[in-house]
Amino acid sequence: MNNDNLVKIGFHVEDSLLGSHTETMFAEKLSENEYEIRNIPFGVFGVSWGDIVSATPAPDGLLMYDKTIKFSGHSTFRFKVFEDEKGDYTNSVIKRINALGCGTETSGVVENFVTIDVPSEVDPNMIGNLLAEEVKKNKDKFDFEEASVPSSYKSNK
Repeated sequence: MNNDNLVKIGFHVEDSLLGSHTETMFAEKLSENEYEIRNIPFGVFGVSWGDIVSATPAPDGLLMYDKTIKFSGHSTFRFKVFEDEKGDYTNSVIKRINALGCGTETSGVVENFVTIDVPSEVDPNMIGNLLAEEVKKNKDKFDFEEASVPSSYKSNK
């Protein structure tokens, strides 16, 4: 990846564990209006790492997402841990997810909020099951979102 080709693309986020806002993500410019997403979405639904999207400039100059042209095969999940002052519980879940071959990123804005990139070679059902088990064990302390999953995924929510 050539960092000279990286741009920021804005996405409108209506409702997530983070609330409504505009999220910007890095993408690599492939052609005039086509870009490949290069980070894990925090609040956007239906978009994952590696997806090819189109975007057009807004009046303020920020590129804004139009549509997904090609899905990468990656999936995106997110989870939030409530009441985890030291982050020990959050980190233990991150370690389990990373051990399964997934990437994670923590929010610098919302404490104990983690987004998960599930590569195409990892079964998203395995990650969904792990997260659903955490909800069962810690109902008042843990929640998750299935932000971008394939049609073959069997929801656990």
